Amino acid sequence: MDEHEIIVPQKIFYKTSYWVLLLLRNIDKLAAQQGNASTARWIEKTLRHLQYLPLLADVDPSIKFIHMMRRGQHVVPSLYFATQKNPEAWDGARSLKKCVFWWNRSVELSLKYLGAPNHMHVSYAQVTEEPEKIAEVICGFLELEFETNIVDGFHKTAESLIKDSEEWKQKNRSSEIDASSKLSRLNKKQQAYVKNHIVDFPFERIRV
Repeated sequence: MDEHEIIVPQKIFYKTSYWVLLLLRNIDKLAAQQGNASTARWIEKTLRHLQYLPLLADVDPSIKFIHMMRRGQHVVPSLYFATQKNPEAWDGARSLKKCVFWWNRSVELSLKYLGAPNHMHVSYAQVTEEPEKIAEVICGFLELEFETNIVDGFHKTAESLIKDSEEWKQKNRSSEIDASSKLSRLNKKQQAYVKNHIVDFPFERIRV
C-alpha cells in the first residue's frame, strides 16, 4: 500500500461523527504501516480530548482510554508556568485562576468514567513508585504483550516524542521520573489560592 494512500470521503457530510471516524480510519492505516497490521496500536495524548470522550466512544466503541491522574497542586502550577513561559504553544498565557478551573473541570469529567468499561485510571505516583508493575497492567488493559524494555527505555522513547518547542516536557528525556512540584515557586497568596480552590481526585478509589 502506498504510504500516502488515505481514505477519502465519497460525499460531503457535515456530521461530526463521520469526520471523526474517517480520521480514525486513516490513523489506523498509518499505524498498520509501521508494523504488524494485526497488532498495531496508536496512542493520542491530547488532553483536550477529555471533553470529547462520548463522541469518540460512540464513533468507535473499541477505543480504550487511560486517565493518568496527578495531584492538582502539582499540575496547576506546572500548567501555569508552562503557559507563562511558552504562551505561543498554549494559545496565550493562562492565569492561575484559569489553570485551577481547567484542572477542576478535568477532574469532574474524568470522574464520570471511573470504573467504566474501556477506561483505566492510574495515578502518577503509582507510575513513579512501581513503573514495571503499572506498565504491565497497562499493557494488559491494551491487550499488548509486556516487555521489560518498555520501562527500561522509556526516556529514549520520550525523547523521540517530545518537540524541541515543548520545553516544559524536557525533564521527561531523563532516565528518572520524579514527582516534583512547582507549587513552592508560587508566592504565598498564589499557593493559598491553589490549595483552597482545587478539587483533588479521589486516588483511594483507583484500583490497579
